[in-house]
Parts: sequence; structure tokens; C-alpha cells
Amino acid sequence: MTSRTTGRRTRQVKGFTLVELLLVLTIIAVLATVAFPKLGGTVKAKRLEVAVRELADTIRFARAESVRRRLKVRLNFDPQGRQYWLSIQDAEHSYRDGFVEFGDSMLDTPRVLPEGITMDKGAPGLMSGELERFIFTPDGVCGPYTLRLRDSMGRRAEIEIGAWYDQVQVTFAGSTGFDVS
Repeated sequence: MTSRTTGRRTRQVKGFTLVELLLVLTIIAVLATVAFPKLGGTVKAKRLEVAVRELADTIRFARAESVRRRLKVRLNFDPQGRQYWLSIQDAEHSYRDGFVEFGDSMLDTPRVLPEGITMDKGAPGLMSGELERFIFTPDGVCGPYTLRLRDSMGRRAEIEIGAWYDQVQVTFAGSTGFDVS
């Protein structure tokens, strides 16, 4: 292409103008401010779901270990510290509180509920603010009990522990229960 004023050849530059780029960045910023708060709520909802599933799995494990080892297994709770852990009956002793650590660093380490998740009292006398516990007998019997967890957004979930083996049901507020495998 030749310029009329100078007679020189000019070339066309392909690309975006600064105004076009700023317009696109503004649209992206507006969309991000709308989308990110919704994603934050989803992450918090997932924290509750993950915490409930992990606790239900721990309950199932405790029950299975009591049957497998033919010893009592205790699931300990510290609602103030938002944590729980397992201990097993000391087969060498028969005294009242004859429970010891499993001797496995993974099992003996207290599990802490995620930030914002709290445990509520689910059965009379179960959690009075002090250390509380469920004891699974060598035949797997415990309960029935209900544990309630809630998050900082007010969402709730329940773990129902039936008296007999393999009875652990999880229910989220406003939904139907489903069995945790």
C-alpha cells in the first residue's frame, strides 16, 4: 500500500489497540468478582463434606479393628480442640481405663477438624465439653449415637452410628442420607 502524501509504502500492523485490551481486562475483572465468592462457598462446603466422610471412615475403621483384634477400640473426642483419635484396649491389663495407643504413628496422631468445623453434642452426656469417647466392643457393638458437625456458614451434617456392625449413615442438612463406604 502506498501513502498518498509521501509516496512511500506503508505496512498494515495487525493487533489490538490499548483500548481493546483494557476493555477485555475490565470484563475479566467483573466476571472474576462475581465468580470467586461463589467458589469460596463451594470450598467451605467441601471442607464439611470431607471432614464428615473422614470421621465416618474412622468410625468404621474403629469398629472393624475391634472385631478383627477381638479387643475394645475407643474413639476419643476433644470437642474444644476439634480433634479425635483412636486408642485400643491394653490386652495385658484389665484395669478401668486400660487403653493405649495403637503403636502406629498414623493411627495415634489426633485428627483435627478443618478450620470452621465444630462437633455438636449428639447424645445425652456424650460431649459435655470435656474429653468424650465411643467404645466399640470386640463384637463391634457401639451406640447408637449421633454426631453432629457444622461449619462456619451454618451448614450441618450428622453421622448416625447404629448399634450393630456396618451401620454408619451420613446425612447433610436438607438432603437424604447415604451410606458411607
